[in-house]
Amino acid sequence: MQKTLLIGYLGKDPEMKYTAGGTAIATFTIASTERWKNSASEPQEHTEWFNIKAFGKRAEVVAEHLHKGSRIFLEPLHAAFDIQLPA
Repeated sequence: MQKTLLIGYLGKDPEMKYTAGGTAIATFTIASTERWKNSASEPQEHTEWFNIKAFGKRAEVVAEHLHKGSRIFLEPLHAAFDIQLPA
């Protein structure tokens, strides 16, 4: 079994849309930064951006409670979230 956990900050406010059938869809980005020191003890960092779509009730909760800069811990369920991983 594979498990995905994303920890980071929202890059912008979630955008809400609704399908013709009334299903809520929230689109947002998460920035996750890795920090380390190189062999010369100089600080280094690398940020990955993830594009996320939440569906249904989870989309409504995201749009209501999260805003740009909000810290988020996301353990997505396949039916409730769609994640586009960086290339």
